[in-house]
Amino acid sequence: MNSNSKSAGPRIGRYLTRNDDQCFKEFLNDSDSTHREGGRTPHPELTEGEMNRFFLLRAYHRANTSSPKTTQIVTTATLMAAGDVIAQKAIEEKDSIDFKRTARFFFIGLIYVGPVLSTWYYRLDRLLPKEAKYRAMKMMAIDQGIFAPIFLPGFLAVAGAVHLQKSDEIIETIKHDAVTVILSNWMLWPAAQVINFNFVPLPYRILFASGIALFWNIYLSWMSNQGVQRATANHPGEKSMADLSDNRPE
Repeated sequence: MNSNSKSAGPRIGRYLTRNDDQCFKEFLNDSDSTHREGGRTPHPELTEGEMNRFFLLRAYHRANTSSPKTTQIVTTATLMAAGDVIAQKAIEEKDSIDFKRTARFFFIGLIYVGPVLSTWYYRLDRLLPKEAKYRAMKMMAIDQGIFAPIFLPGFLAVAGAVHLQKSDEIIETIKHDAVTVILSNWMLWPAAQVINFNFVPLPYRILFASGIALFWNIYLSWMSNQGVQRATANHPGEKSMADLSDNRPE
């Protein structure tokens, strides 16, 4: 790409990142070839140290190019599990990590959150013409006004099912927590998604969202576990997630 390109947008060296997937891939591919050949970077705008900071991004780019859906799903599930670990240690202050609970959260990412989000981002991108005025704002409004209020109760339902809650317990959790989760969602995600839809190339939007979601997943992990604990209190003689994920003696 010519460095004198008149396209608008923030730059990484001579490459564009805003609404320009091809330039972003060109940057990553050029960086790849530089390190494979063991030579110096061909771009005077970037030092070798700066190039090294893009190592993980280049690796993700290669995986995302060869197996995009799988890469995005595994990325989401991994960061969800990380969020649960942080929730256990930093918020709930557990003495030891409940790895069964974390594994369940990872599984939820694999079967629900990752597949749904990776599909949604591609479909949402096709809803509006590329040249539409205020496109990022409109995409955010659709994402947060229509998708989120459906997706989040769905998450609570899937979490309850994975944790072996009964249907009436799942319904009670949704009634009790769904509005709180949706309102909390709106405190973070509208601004994050405007940035995501406006500046991040489509194949990397789930990576950006998953990074932001690391902190959001801490909250979701805590909230979903609260629902299970309430179910345990209401049905003390029945096994639930708390029994299955915490087998330590009292």
